[in-house]
Amino acid sequence: MYVWGQGVEIGARANRRRTRLGEQDVNAVIQDFLDDPDNPRTFTGAEARSRLERALSTDGNQFISLWTKPRTGRVQARIVPWDEIIDVVTNPRDRSQPWFYKRRWVVEAYDLNLGVERRTYQTAY
Repeated sequence: MYVWGQGVEIGARANRRRTRLGEQDVNAVIQDFLDDPDNPRTFTGAEARSRLERALSTDGNQFISLWTKPRTGRVQARIVPWDEIIDVVTNPRDRSQPWFYKRRWVVEAYDLNLGVERRTYQTAY
């Protein structure tokens, strides 16, 4: 994987002239995201980056969903399969600016009482 051959370092520097009391440490937020135990497996780790790079070559698109827990601020990256994106809602004044992606997916659950598998469709923007 030529793109990631030398590895990658991600960080943020604070502008010392504009630092204010109570300002959030952006680099700490970024490092928390990168160090989250689930994110390297799905998005930030070397294997994940290689897998996503190969998928980009064959699929042509990558859709990443960032799930955030409001109470803790924890952010987890999840890959959305490209074939679940069924529509794109764009800015009415600028069609090149996507606002929302409409996703439709199947939820499979096994009903223990009836002994059958049930499939339901879910839609979200």
